[in-house]
Amino acid sequence: MTTAGEIIVGETIRVAGEVEVGRVGIGDGVIVVPGDPDGDVTQAELDAVAARVTALESQPYAFDFLQPLPSTTWLITHPLLGQPDVRVIGTDGRRLYPQRQTYPLPGQLRLDFGSRPVAGTAHLKGM
Repeated sequence: MTTAGEIIVGETIRVAGEVEVGRVGIGDGVIVVPGDPDGDVTQAELDAVAARVTALESQPYAFDFLQPLPSTTWLITHPLLGQPDVRVIGTDGRRLYPQRQTYPLPGQLRLDFGSRPVAGTAHLKGM
């Protein structure tokens, strides 16, 4: 559903009756197009949307972090946007579940495993 001034990613809309913005396929998201409530958008505004889509497409979607030595806390610095989903696999191949998962700063993820030190790999997926 498109509301005045927004283009929903993955949706095809017509702007000003002539220009068509097609499927983008970069996942869920909203790109805000400055414009009047009638939906008429200038070429400069469409160019700004295209630049934003290109920037979003160039962002990585996944990141793997290796914790080779057992530790009760893993601090992961990653290049993903927002708060990525994480799946942790121990060195024995079993899934690990941290007791606490926090995002102290943009681009950081902290996993706390309680009193038991663990080693393994964290697989992060972003938008």
